[in-house]
Amino acid sequence: MSTQDDKPYESLHEIISHAWQKWLVGIVGAAFLIYIGTSEIFTQHATLYFPTRYNHYSSHKLTGLPAVTQGFAMLFFAITIHVYYYWRHHNSLCRYFQPLATIFFTLFLIAEVATIITELFNI
Repeated sequence: MSTQDDKPYESLHEIISHAWQKWLVGIVGAAFLIYIGTSEIFTQHATLYFPTRYNHYSSHKLTGLPAVTQGFAMLFFAITIHVYYYWRHHNSLCRYFQPLATIFFTLFLIAEVATIITELFNI
């Protein structure tokens, strides 16, 4: 049974959970993805890792335009993560997070399709 004393604890738990998501995922995680994306754009080299059986990974190297489009995809995904986890838990920005997260996730998908097309057709 829930008592009046349980409610402050649940509220404190929600505050800690939101702060964890807001700062660790929304800032640190997004900054790490931005670092990866910008390094792929400026160096024009990217390596994709795919899991295979028995805990091994297969890698595929991208150079040139496919690496740049993959870098932009990482940037769009980082912005999506930032908007979703940081803006959603911010008092004055929370009303904007859904449309912006949708827009940047759509741009991420478009950039991934562009990466696949440029890699398949060797553009």
